[in-house]
Amino acid sequence: MANVLSKSNIANSNTIEAWQVSQSVDAFTGIVDYDITLSGSFKVTGSTNLTGSLTVTGSTNLSGSVTVVGGDLTTRGFSNATSSWATNVVNIPTNVSRFVSPSGNPPTLFPTQMIVGSGVIPSGSSILLIDITPVDFTGKILGTDVFITVGLSSSYSTSSMSFYPRADSIGPNSITFTTQTTSSFAVSFFYTAIYKS
Repeated sequence: MANVLSKSNIANSNTIEAWQVSQSVDAFTGIVDYDITLSGSFKVTGSTNLTGSLTVTGSTNLSGSVTVVGGDLTTRGFSNATSSWATNVVNIPTNVSRFVSPSGNPPTLFPTQMIVGSGVIPSGSSILLIDITPVDFTGKILGTDVFITVGLSSSYSTSSMSFYPRADSIGPNSITFTTQTTSSFAVSFFYTAIYKS
């Protein structure tokens, strides 16, 4: 079990001991394991490397790249992603945990990256090509090296799953999304693509 920062004997008129100061240095430099609990706002600017599991509850704003090595990435409190996201937005590729190939014993691990974005299949169409430059899918196979999930806003509904977009194919710097049926209304969606680096 990790240590807990202590205020023991820290009071007016008492002598402050070296250990009372150095415990904070040890905790924030990682020399010694400490459980740290933060209350209130927490802002991270720059690159952040996390080892182990990460649980995010509520909204969290991270500026810079985030790397999660090992463990699970769990997010909660995400709702109502809407088409107010700019069309064809692509974040800078974000490093995520390892891609595990289902074959082999033990499984083969590959470094992966993730991008997210959104799009709108226009009324009267059933296809949308999204440019994902600077990401390069050259030589990668959808469903083997690249996995894409698609979602709609929780406030958005279609009358049939035939209007629900899916990732149909990938090009070197693009993803093509299609619906089974041409719609008489615009279909807004967001997507997440995880791919081998």
